Formats: sequence, structure tokens, C-alpha cells
Amino acid sequence: MWQTFLVILDYLESINRIAFDRDGKIAYIWNPNLAKRLSKRKEIKI
Repeated sequence: MWQTFLVILDYLESINRIAFDRDGKIAYIWNPNLAKRLSKRKEIKI
């Protein structure tokens, strides 16, 4: 079950639907403009 969860998280991150901050919190990104802005921030990895 845990492996399935991790696969889903990896998939959603790879298609830029979620982002992880430096504390490991998950944010759902549905807005392409917001995703572009967040990708330029140092603490967000998309």
C-alpha cells in the first residue's frame, strides 16, 4: 500500500500537479501560472 502511495506521489509530481516544499509538505498545483511562479522560488521543487 505504501509503495502505491509513493508511486502516485511521484507521478503527480512528474506531471506538475503537486509540489513539495523544503519541510516535506505537499501542495496541489492546478493553476499553470501558479506552478510557474512557484517553480522560481528556492524552497519549492517542481
